[in-house]
Amino acid sequence: MNLAQRMLAVAKDVSHIAKDVTVSHYGANYKGLSHDGVVSAGRDAMIKHGVLALPSVIATRYSEVMTSKGKTQQMIDVDVETTFINAEQMDERLSVITTGSGIDAQDKHPGKAMSYAKKYGLLYGFLLITGENDEA
Repeated sequence: MNLAQRMLAVAKDVSHIAKDVTVSHYGANYKGLSHDGVVSAGRDAMIKHGVLALPSVIATRYSEVMTSKGKTQQMIDVDVETTFINAEQMDERLSVITTGSGIDAQDKHPGKAMSYAKKYGLLYGFLLITGENDEA
């Protein structure tokens, strides 16, 4: 199979990922989709169909933001190119570019941003759905 056929097979095997975490942020609570939940849902199908996904940071933007309580936090935006590779024909590749943002008072903002971008690279690359309208 070529890479597009392999990616389609992964999408058929997985198709839907349920939101698996509750996020509380400044008094608002909503359901979210964790990085580990996305990786866990797609990992077996990717192995079965011989698809690798390698993320690479292609751009970063740093800034400081002020919280509503007057504290300064570090923010980073990362653009990540997730390259999907046919494991049996390594020169066959497709890529998707996503952006992730991370805010933290200490040193966790790069990891948060990278996890967000990687998660959406997998979701968009395999056309996976969460069953909810994220844009509502």
